[in-house]
Amino acid sequence: MASTLAVAGVATAATSANITEGALTDGTVAWDAAAKANATLLLEENSTISAPSNAVAGAIISIEVAQHATSGPFTLAWNTVFEFAASTAPTMTATDAKTDIFSFRYNGSVWQEIGRSQNMAQT
Repeated sequence: MASTLAVAGVATAATSANITEGALTDGTVAWDAAAKANATLLLEENSTISAPSNAVAGAIISIEVAQHATSGPFTLAWNTVFEFAASTAPTMTATDAKTDIFSFRYNGSVWQEIGRSQNMAQT
């Protein structure tokens, strides 16, 4: 069952909160920020992440990008709506079976990078 819960105030989870992972398709990557705030992407070709749809100021999204273990490495380009430190998009880890994880916050006009972990073992 899909639904939306709007809370005017503080929402507290007694133990933890979880956002289900959703897989994105490589190539020209369409990303619905509302439907897949916690995304994964397996690179099996050179790809470009388009501007996410359904962006809302204050939203936070993350993506784990993995290189294909046998046919990579592949490149990943980012739409200009993504803002990185020093306005420079990162170079993806090119090692097979490694992942890079990126987190962003939407400020109403751009997705600002708020976290990055690269060259993580794919397990």
